[in-house]
Amino acid sequence: MPPLDLEVPVFSPASAQVALARAGRLELNRAGSYPKGGLTPELSDVQSLSAVPVPLRIMIRPRGPPEDSPDFIYSTSELEEMRNDVQRFKDSGYLRTDRDDGFVFGILRARDGAEGGLLVDVERNSELVRLASPFKCVFHRAFDEVLGGGGSSPEVDETVRSVKACGFDGVLTSGGPGSAVGNLDMLSRVVLAAATENIEVIVGGGVRSSNARVLRERLPRREGSRVWSHSSCLTKQSADAVDVDELNSLGDTLS
Repeated sequence: MPPLDLEVPVFSPASAQVALARAGRLELNRAGSYPKGGLTPELSDVQSLSAVPVPLRIMIRPRGPPEDSPDFIYSTSELEEMRNDVQRFKDSGYLRTDRDDGFVFGILRARDGAEGGLLVDVERNSELVRLASPFKCVFHRAFDEVLGGGGSSPEVDETVRSVKACGFDGVLTSGGPGSAVGNLDMLSRVVLAAATENIEVIVGGGVRSSNARVLRERLPRREGSRVWSHSSCLTKQSADAVDVDELNSLGDTLS
């Protein structure tokens, strides 16, 4: 039962400093944006964390889910905002390639034809990945929207190949809508497909100390697999503050 590295999404520099006690990597989001799934942070927050000792991944997401249309399908103006944000963070000098810093985003498009559904927008994602270079990029949980119909193994393989074609180094996923432990079969297919394409899988979606052992025991590993866990470890009283007890308990379970 190999260990799982822990990535902690944080919503303030103060929470990031707490998370550093156990986190092997940080994902920085805008303060107060947890209910929306995480949004692009302020440059000042990136500056505050420019000297952290672990990799820093920056969320690039201009808005949360719309009420009347699929998420992760962005307008022309929203895409321009995403480009500008990536360039702004790159130009700031606060990110470092030697620390393995990078960006997290995901763009989808509607599937052509009568069957409907969503696909990875290879063209637009590839553009942002090229713009972000030399920093690594992770495909956000937009991946789970594509798998929302309960895809077969060939569909999982196709979606992972699309992510790879964009130039992403990793994918953040719960294996479909809902929690990671509720999607273990699909998540296992994703892990195996990602290993073939040398893509890291960051397992998120309801990951807590109470269920992390199940993930460690059930997720398949083979040569080439790169698997992390992803948990905010938030307190019940705040959408920004890290629960130190949960953080330590989760870290112990994963190690």
